[in-house]
Amino acid sequence: MKRDEIPTRENCDLDDPEEMFWWMLVSLPELKGALAILPFVYYRLVSKRLHDCGARLKCDHCGHMAEPTIKLRLPQTEEAWLTGAGKWVPADEPDPPRTEAKDLVRKMPPELRKELNDALDAIKAEEET
Repeated sequence: MKRDEIPTRENCDLDDPEEMFWWMLVSLPELKGALAILPFVYYRLVSKRLHDCGARLKCDHCGHMAEPTIKLRLPQTEEAWLTGAGKWVPADEPDPPRTEAKDLVRKMPPELRKELNDALDAIKAEEET
């Protein structure tokens, strides 16, 4: 998993004791305004402790792995790190359609769109040098 990613089942290594349960410890019940109470690195240690205490996702004998009944849905348009947004929903609930960047830009007021264009031009110029 990349350093700046929010732990999810899809981006965690489910065979690594430090990541096996890590994704389950994000956006815990009744937690408002944050994805975690402590730094994410702490929850890697908790995941390993759960593993060391005998918790498993996969049966050591037959390899059976139960599929989760819930999944974490992160917001598409908000910065999840800043807002602490994200909610657990039924695993079979369809994800909402992804908003295209072009549609977001079309909804921007002209002055904000100009600011965005200027910022993109500045970044492009920096990268070319």
